[in-house]
Amino acid sequence: MKTLPRILYFVAVYSALFIAHKLQAIESSQDVSLAPYLLVTSSPGDTPGDTIPLKNTKVDVSIDGVVAHVTIEQTYANTGNQPIHAEYVFPGSTRSAVHGMTMQTGESIVRAVIREKAAAKKKFEQAKAENKSASLLEQKRPNVFQTSLANILPGDEMKITLEYSESIVPETGTYQWVFPTVVGPRFTHGLTEHENKAEENWSANPHLAQGKSAPASFSLKARLHSGLDLAEVKCPTHPIEIKWNSAHEAAIELKNDASHANRDLIMEWKLAKNKIDSGVLIHQGDKENTFLLQIEPPARVTSDVITSREYVFVVDVSGSMSGFPLNTAYQLMEKLLGSIRESDTFNLILFAGSDRIYQDTPLPANKSNISAAINWMKSSPTGGSTEMLGALQSAMHLPNDESRSRSVILITDGYINFEAEAFELIRNNLHKNNVFCFGIGSSVNRHLIEGIAHCGQGEPFVVTTPSEADGAVKKLTTYISSPVLSHITLTAEGNEIYDVEPSSVRDLFADRPIAVIGKIRNPLQGSIILRGTQANGVIYEKKISLAEISESQRSNPALPVLWARERVRSLGDYNSFAERSRGENVEKNKNIAEIISIGLQYSLLTPYTSFIAINDTPREITGTPKTVRQTLPLPAGVSADAIGGGSSNSIVASNSSVPEPGSVSLLLLMAILFAVQRRR
Repeated sequence: MKTLPRILYFVAVYSALFIAHKLQAIESSQDVSLAPYLLVTSSPGDTPGDTIPLKNTKVDVSIDGVVAHVTIEQTYANTGNQPIHAEYVFPGSTRSAVHGMTMQTGESIVRAVIREKAAAKKKFEQAKAENKSASLLEQKRPNVFQTSLANILPGDEMKITLEYSESIVPETGTYQWVFPTVVGPRFTHGLTEHENKAEENWSANPHLAQGKSAPASFSLKARLHSGLDLAEVKCPTHPIEIKWNSAHEAAIELKNDASHANRDLIMEWKLAKNKIDSGVLIHQGDKENTFLLQIEPPARVTSDVITSREYVFVVDVSGSMSGFPLNTAYQLMEKLLGSIRESDTFNLILFAGSDRIYQDTPLPANKSNISAAINWMKSSPTGGSTEMLGALQSAMHLPNDESRSRSVILITDGYINFEAEAFELIRNNLHKNNVFCFGIGSSVNRHLIEGIAHCGQGEPFVVTTPSEADGAVKKLTTYISSPVLSHITLTAEGNEIYDVEPSSVRDLFADRPIAVIGKIRNPLQGSIILRGTQANGVIYEKKISLAEISESQRSNPALPVLWARERVRSLGDYNSFAERSRGENVEKNKNIAEIISIGLQYSLLTPYTSFIAINDTPREITGTPKTVRQTLPLPAGVSADAIGGGSSNSIVASNSSVPEPGSVSLLLLMAILFAVQRRR
């Protein structure tokens, strides 16, 4: 007879926990600002037109040499029965310079103008209140943008066309252009309610249930033109059709298919005989002249002059890494550990809601130590939030051998929205560590991946499929074991260069050209000279005569805006954006003031300048417009654990979380347990 009370006791405990969880979800919904997850739910009464206004996305790409010009056409349609305002969060390249936008409603086409962010927002809200069609384009992160649309009436279609340019730097002889298609869910790291509502509410974007494709169609056309013959063109991520117009020009097409819009599109090509199209491009402007320099690195040095190294591997095992990303991370770790020399040392840190360190001190990289570390990693628990900062702090402050060069290697999908804090932490510890970052997944947070590498004087790597792990490991070991130039300087002879970005060139590792952009007084005379010290102490020098530059390389109108984007990148991309949302006085911040000035001068989207387009003819609106946020598919391979689960029929996501039980939940739990105990 004692068995029944025990069964009732455990049933009561389970029921109490279940009810507590549900009550806590209700409590959490009252304050979404602290929620680290997104919970997918349905919204009763919504029609597809009410919740999913994006109809299709068309991308047109023209790549000439090392410069890409991209046009994105987004078509929105209101197929519901009431007016709507729409918001769409979408990704972009971290290096993209967005310099144009138009809005079309019916036959009317309005070209957007660039304004300070606050002024653009104010004009948009005013137009919305005056029943005018309007659109606003804002930058939320260097690789995350938001389009807001006002007053789309039932039956309306609105087209937003965006233009951006970017430069392409090859690695190991391979050129790569990436078009991100979806923003993955972000862990918010306990932002306050004010911060979340003011700046970070884009990260609470709704997502479709796992495995569901976006209902909007997606297509892409590209023209690839090179000054040298093309040896190979491919797209490892998407099925494309390639038509060769000549030996140095190809046309690429991706057909309409919504299933393609859940992972980064990556297009790759190589030039004949493994050459790199190095040299100088010039643009002669009315007021200033801009140059873009890419120089192929010299041959790598032998390994006998490389110092011993220490490696600290920091691996993300949070909920968003469940499935394909984590399995790929495990494979990657096995290959990385197997690639380092026995004379090197290593340690391992796993992180999710907290971090776990394998050993207090680094271990020799022998087979037995590596095998034990891999077994510990695979048997450790996974899942939970993405507390990356604590893990990076632990890695930075581990005791190390001063005679060894330490490299911290982070492996993550990057699904956080507190990137600036991570960048600041890395910058403050550069005297101790080089930092390399592996992004794992089909649509990683490239702003974080590339920013960590940039701030850590390392290189970013992105692994989108398990088959890419071998190549990524080989690239990393090549970079680390073969630094080819240090103490790099760039000067001019018989001329003057200025406003060069980056202002100082980091140490150069093998197989990646040096790429700098800047301004020059006279584009027709003198030389640009690059000097550096090779690892064996030999001085390297490369001189390029400007007088020998061909006519076709002297007119490149994208260069001024590309320079402006790189200048903004150095001023703001990897600095503390968090300060802005915590009440920093913008007028007193010189960096912000310069970014605003650059944005307005070059018609460039920045964190502090936005594009605004308004049709001045008011609309006749019946009823109160409803604001809807465009639902996004989960990135391919990302588990529903990244957003806290959800049914297969879910459409709209609301921000929620799974924190500790709140006061009401605890009281209920205690009451039930007390009653059961008294019953016993």
